[in-house]
Formats: sequence, C-alpha cells, structure tokens
Amino acid sequence: MASLQNIMAKQFKNLHKPGDPVILANVYDGASAKLIASLPQSKAIATASFAVAEAAGMSDDTLSREELLRAARTIATSIRPFDKPLTVDARDGYGAHLASTVKELIEIGVVGINLEDFDNDAKKLYTQSEAVDRIKQALQAAAESGVPEFVINARCDALLYDGTLDEVITRGRAYLAAGATTVFVWGGAARGGITREEVVKLVEAFDGRLNVSKTKDGLTPATLAKIGVARISIGPGLQRAALEKMKEIAEELFWRHVLMSNPLLFSHPIIRCYCEKYTGSFKIVEHIGPEVRPLIYSHLSTSVAVVPPYFGARFPGKPGWYS
Repeated sequence: MASLQNIMAKQFKNLHKPGDPVILANVYDGASAKLIASLPQSKAIATASFAVAEAAGMSDDTLSREELLRAARTIATSIRPFDKPLTVDARDGYGAHLASTVKELIEIGVVGINLEDFDNDAKKLYTQSEAVDRIKQALQAAAESGVPEFVINARCDALLYDGTLDEVITRGRAYLAAGATTVFVWGGAARGGITREEVVKLVEAFDGRLNVSKTKDGLTPATLAKIGVARISIGPGLQRAALEKMKEIAEELFWRHVLMSNPLLFSHPIIRCYCEKYTGSFKIVEHIGPEVRPLIYSHLSTSVAVVPPYFGARFPGKPGWYS
C-alpha cells in the first residue's frame, strides 16, 4: 500500500506548479470531503484545522491530536472511492508527537500535511533552526513509512507575530531547502491576509513555491496564477459559506411558520404580496425578503396574532428576535 500511496504523494506534489496552481477547497468532515471529492475540477482534498475544530465543537487552539486523527480517518474513508490525494492541516504536528502523528496520518491514507512554525504549547514561534529540523523530522518519518514523496506545506507565521517580510523570506527559503514543497504565508485575519505586493515578492523569493489563502487585495485565483503561485487554498471559507447558507434556510423555515401561524399578517398589502391565496389558506412564496421583515415586526406588535411558543421572549424589537 505504501508504494501506491507514494505514487499518489508524487502525483500530488506534481500538482504544485507555479503559474498553474493546485486549488484546494478545504474540507472539515466526511460530508464536505465527499462533496468536494465528487467534483471533477477538484484534484486533491485538503483539510483546514480551524474548520475541523469548529465541526467538532472546539476551537483551533484546543483541537486535540486525537480529534484531528479521528477527523482525518473519517475524511479519508469518505473520499476513498474517488482516489484523490488527501493532505491534512496538522497544525504544528503536536510538539514531540510530530513523527508519530505523521506516521499515523500515513496509515490513514494521507500524503501531505500543513506544518506550522508556531509552537502551540509554548505559544511562540519555533526558531528557524527548530522549524527546519521539524520539517526534516516529518519527512524522515514519512520516508520510514514508505512515502518519501510526502508533501509538506510549511506555514510561516512570522507576520502574525510582528515579524517582517524579510524574515518570512529567510525562513521560507530555509523550509524549502529542508524539503518542504511549498511555503504557506497567511498573514493573519487582523491584517487581512497578505498584499499583492507581498505575493509578488514571495513568488520571486520562493521561485513560485508559495501557497496563498486570503489576500488583503482580494486577488482572484486567476490573478494569483498569473503572478505565479503554486497553491491556493481557502481555509475555513467553505465551512463559513455552508453555515451561512444553513442559517438562511433555517431562518426562512422559521419565518414561514410565523406567517402561517399568524393569518392576520396578510391584511398588510406588502406582506400579502409575498403570499398567494391557495385553497382557502396561504401558501408562502419561496423567499421572505429582509425588506418585509420590519413590516411583520410592526404588524405583529399591533395585532392579536399569536406568536409561536418557541419564539418565547423573542418578540419584535427584543434581543434575540431573528432579523
């Protein structure tokens, strides 16, 4: 199995082409992984530790090694029929457990990892030499497991901790020399990612072997490809979009029930235009626009309509009322 897994690792490594980047829609559980793997445009599957933690009811800072491995196993099982490479965001590799973490991930079927240069236990950056040694240690563990082509996307977090771009370049070059396939420079939420100018400088410094996620300038994948990056990912973006859509559908479900439970609402002409008379009752149209909700609030507060009991104290104008 290891030799076949090494072939898949090599195939994944070869997808990292400066100017023709591999694009990764990061997943977080079995269902999201199966969906993304089913898309022909998706060439590989990648996790995002932040999203995996959220799906498990944890924070990224408290995501345990056991939970990361459990999620990786579930995801690997869900995508097995699609025969696509899987890379896992392994945070910093869990300190002294780095080698065993890599070996266990390979047993699961993983062919690559994200590896941070921030020590999550000590809450500080590893020194450059420590981070380099950890990349070598991870690759050695992979080679011992029969996957010498194992892909490491080395995340450099110096910009998050008052470091300079020059420090990122120095560290990144050292990470590539140690065997990393690409360097991931995020930049952090507080600064809004990295700028176009920084992307250009990093591409030049790393010969294109750069992974970019969020950029301060909102650069599109096409623009990033033109600049010359080798890898593009979206972190927890897919999960956030899915949850926002889920919230929208759930709120619409609740609003439909409000309207169906309060027929006096239909006396208002604008509210009425969102409904149609149907066999003696009212059939709600597909979407209840936010522009009509204030009218519903107003009408509920002045009518004798009954608010469904599960809204409890969530009455118009009070905290907790859906808007």
